[in-house]
Amino acid sequence: MRVSRFFVNKPLGEETFTTDENSVLHKVKKVLRLRESAAVIFFNGTNSLDHKYRIKEIQKDKIVFTLLESISKTKTQGETILYLSLIKKDLFELAVLKATELGVSHIVPLVTERTTNHFLQKERLLTIIEEGSEQCGRNTLPTLLAPVSISQIVSSLDSLSVERSNTFALSLLGTPAVSHVRLVPQNERLAFLVGPEGGWTEEEEEVFVQNKFSTICVSPLTLRAETAAIICTYLSSLFRK
Repeated sequence: MRVSRFFVNKPLGEETFTTDENSVLHKVKKVLRLRESAAVIFFNGTNSLDHKYRIKEIQKDKIVFTLLESISKTKTQGETILYLSLIKKDLFELAVLKATELGVSHIVPLVTERTTNHFLQKERLLTIIEEGSEQCGRNTLPTLLAPVSISQIVSSLDSLSVERSNTFALSLLGTPAVSHVRLVPQNERLAFLVGPEGGWTEEEEEVFVQNKFSTICVSPLTLRAETAAIICTYLSSLFRK
């Protein structure tokens, strides 16, 4: 039987855990309709632990849980950073959700020459990241960083300790992605750059060349940005040895 998972931004692991967070109360009482003695899992995104609790008492304004066990999940691969161009709100949110499910460690909104949407609803995106992490079973949440422009991309990569050789920009003019399979050590960080619906400009492509980024092609067809983002985040597991 599947045990429901909840993200909470507070310390975990004590014998007794009490919460009055509205989101947890709503899910337990109204959505899942759990009863006393039901098991649930909590994680706080700070380590690789899942904390399994049993519901001890459900009150009007709080729920009390007792600890059953703490379960460690081993992290097996390096981190992946997704630079995703700002696209339509609902499509950007979809890409963020799928990137979360596929294990991306950092999500960086990217402002390009052909960016048409500059609006970013940060709180909404953080909620999507939390809910996606609850559902897929990951213990650490992706970090949503501040937007950067193409002119800031190099300094951003440096701050995230990503090697130029491990930076991949999706392009119809790139080499086939299959040529990079199993070439990157497991513990090294990877970064993927996904452009807007209109594609990269010649000037942006030149930035990639000057900084020795790898341009890769994942399809002979022109993909939508959210589709490309989903594909390249999955590629990170294939690129590592």
